[in-house]
Amino acid sequence: VFDPFYPIRSRSGKGNLLLSIVYGIVLNHYGDILAESAAEPGTMFRLFLPVEPGDDKPREKPATRIEGTETVLVVDDEPIVCQVVGDILKTHGYKVVTCESGAEALKLLRESKDRVDMILLDLIMPDMGGEEVFRAVQKTDPKLPVLLTSITAQEAMGERLIRQGAVGMIFKPYKSLALLKAVREALD
Repeated sequence: VFDPFYPIRSRSGKGNLLLSIVYGIVLNHYGDILAESAAEPGTMFRLFLPVEPGDDKPREKPATRIEGTETVLVVDDEPIVCQVVGDILKTHGYKVVTCESGAEALKLLRESKDRVDMILLDLIMPDMGGEEVFRAVQKTDPKLPVLLTSITAQEAMGERLIRQGAVGMIFKPYKSLALLKAVREALD
């Protein structure tokens, strides 16, 4: 049930993409999920998250530079992700171009690849997935930095693509500061 493309029906008609996101969040926090299903009372999910003592200490300000002026191509099939990530990056000086499909991103790169300094690429997209887009980018411009993003369940694919030239991977959901640091490191 945590597979983002497992064929289930829901009242919202959106399948279980949200379950895969929840699963990624819980794994990122070193937790676990127990799913129990029965006709009555229905399905119940129990989330188990570790408690870290002293986690309420004030955090130091980051010393790492997170601003930039470069152009980042954000490729994600979720329009809200493109909008939020774009807003975060723009707030810190970056120019942002968004595409909601791999085919659209490759077309944009063919038409104006000199405008793009880095790609933030979601691995899991319908039709043309992130891995296929990454391979096409590697063939046309192997020096263009590609930062991968996905849920934790795609960690093995991400590690394989990093060995093949991707500059790194950031797991959804990520905090703004983590995104900004990852983008800056990829560009630097």
